[in-house]
Formats: sequence, C-alpha cells, structure tokens
Amino acid sequence: MKLLLGDCLEKLKDLEDNSVDAVLTDPPYGISFMGKEWDKFNEVVSPQGAFENKKGFKKLPRNKPNGMIEFFLPVWKECLRVLKPGGWLMVMSSP
Repeated sequence: MKLLLGDCLEKLKDLEDNSVDAVLTDPPYGISFMGKEWDKFNEVVSPQGAFENKKGFKKLPRNKPNGMIEFFLPVWKECLRVLKPGGWLMVMSSP
C-alpha cells in the first residue's frame, strides 16, 4: 500500500494511467465543520487544520449552484484516469 499526502490534484498527476486499485477520500463538505475556516466555501483562506498549514485552500463559493461540480470535476477526472479497470472510489460525504 502507498499513502500519498498532499494536494490531490498535484499528487494524482504524478500517477500513471490505470495504476490504482482504489481511491478513498473524505473531501471538505463546505459545512464549516467545527467552525474551521478551511471548510467554509466562500473564499481562499489558510487551511487551519487541512493537510498543510502553509498552503491556501481553494474554497467553494456557496452562492454558485454548480460550485461543487466546478470544484471537484478535475479531481474526479484524475481519479478516473488513474483507477484500474474494475477499481473503486469511495467518497465520504455529509447530507
């Protein structure tokens, strides 16, 4: 097993096509979990608890109906590219 830590779009680009058996992710929900700034989708801020405190974290604008699609589409495309045929993707989410 290999665990990668970092910005997923950067790390996924380093992987070969059809090279991953499974992807497990718990992306931000945009619900301001525990009052953390990195989980508010309004603007760019310091992550305050995300994987690296030195990087800013792109936030989703709540006022855009397609905000989640715009934010996650590049990520899901990269996941699909690296997944082997028959591989699986598990995404945790919140209602």
